Amino acid sequence: MNSSMAWYLKYVIPFIFFISLNFTATRAQGLSYEYQVCSANHFTPNSTFQRHLTTLFSSLSSKASSNVQFFNNTVTGTNSSETVYGLFMCRGDIPSDICNNCVGNATQRLSTHPDCILSKAAVVYYDECIVRYSNLSFFSSLTMLAGYVLPNPTNMTNQESFKALLYDTMNKTADDAADYPTGAKKFATTETNIDIFQKLYCLAQCTQDLSPGDCRIYFGMARIVDIDQNRTETDRIVGTYGYMAPEYAMLGQFSEKSDVFSFGIMILEIISGKKNANSYVSHHVDEGLMTNVWRNWTDQTPLSIVDPNMKENDYESEVIRCIEIGLLCVQENPNVRPTIGEVVSYLNDLTLELPSPQEPAFFSHGINEKEAMQQGSRSIPFSVNDMSITDFYPR
Repeated sequence: MNSSMAWYLKYVIPFIFFISLNFTATRAQGLSYEYQVCSANHFTPNSTFQRHLTTLFSSLSSKASSNVQFFNNTVTGTNSSETVYGLFMCRGDIPSDICNNCVGNATQRLSTHPDCILSKAAVVYYDECIVRYSNLSFFSSLTMLAGYVLPNPTNMTNQESFKALLYDTMNKTADDAADYPTGAKKFATTETNIDIFQKLYCLAQCTQDLSPGDCRIYFGMARIVDIDQNRTETDRIVGTYGYMAPEYAMLGQFSEKSDVFSFGIMILEIISGKKNANSYVSHHVDEGLMTNVWRNWTDQTPLSIVDPNMKENDYESEVIRCIEIGLLCVQENPNVRPTIGEVVSYLNDLTLELPSPQEPAFFSHGINEKEAMQQGSRSIPFSVNDMSITDFYPR
């Protein structure tokens, strides 16, 4: 893979910039809109939720005018379906007036754009700020909804030297940004010389509601690394992201438990009839498979995720057992995942009692570089599947 002179990475929360050769805190021509993600799950016009969303937008805009660069707020309804959560974060190096202008433009866009006007959840990206809202709480949580990578097509002459400099600079900047307590501004920039003619500029930022550890996890997911097939710790991540264990995707560490994770994903895909990776087909993003499965598991509605073609009452208990085995395989901590031998035993012997699964690794990924270049600044709608409810639950 050719090394490029610049990378530009963004995620819902946090967002990260890696820019080389030319970096300025603001743009002379004004705000720079990038793209938006809007839910295809809609609320009813003139509903209480819409009134609360309007109140939320007003509170965000008002707060941005008071020299604040990050703010989250909840407008609570009489029930959960009327409650809306939202936040904004401005880039750490822009003045307050630009922050205020950006948040005002972002809330206006979300409330009037045809793709977003009735969406229950949406996020809009500018170079200068992000604004996000949802009918579900996402504060202080590790959720990566969408992202993109924009590579500079210009290649470096000395790629190995540049790669080493890039990794060191990225890691230092990410560590500096994450090295602040929860609630504090998590922002850092680094400037270093590529050669006597060129400089490398790096910027990293997390939302202030994240802990330092969670911020580091996000930055770990955004690493660009290279591969050494002879080691158990790789320099570049190779494979299908939807099946990657998080320790491999983030740190390049693989073991038998990484294979167990991949097997668990396949079990859940077969049962649900859905792919794990977020889909950008026709600009449409689905809720992540593991998020959906875990939500229904904790809601005691596991059969809601089952492919309708597989729903047969005679096999409900077996299907639920397979879902539980799949969840055991995709647990975030590799040490608590079963071994391959244990998985085989669980599948063969229905009398074996299964341990209770812990929360899975909610791992999702951004669109690839080709897609990112093609999409530019267009809107990307997404949908959260509302599955049917069943009363059957294993314990």
